[in-house]
Amino acid sequence: CEVQGETEIAEAVSFAKGRNLPLFVLGGGSNLLVSDAGFDGVVLRLGVPFGKCERRDVESVLLEVGAGENWDDVVRYAVDCGYAGIECLAGIPGDVGGTPVQNVGAYGQEVAETISQVRAYDLETGAFIDLDHEAC
Repeated sequence: CEVQGETEIAEAVSFAKGRNLPLFVLGGGSNLLVSDAGFDGVVLRLGVPFGKCERRDVESVLLEVGAGENWDDVVRYAVDCGYAGIECLAGIPGDVGGTPVQNVGAYGQEVAETISQVRAYDLETGAFIDLDHEAC
């Protein structure tokens, strides 16, 4: 199922847990092979849209981006706005949610250098948590 926000994410996880079904979070699918036998569980596709863009000062900008957003679209948006820091990461397939996990990098830039915070769903506690730069 495609989820559009935190409430739907929590509901889908609860549905899977309540029925003792395995849960798989699907990103862009660029690193995915599916068995011909299929997957007997719940597949979550994160459809969380672009959040907001906040110019903090002359030197910094904060982009709040949903995990389901296409990574290259976010890079293109930042470049089109004249923001620097992730421009060398253009053309890398996948969604935003996978970039901190894989620490996407190219040509001397790594996404870890630009992440200030990641909001995540903790499957153990059933709550959303905010991970700061060091935790990412």
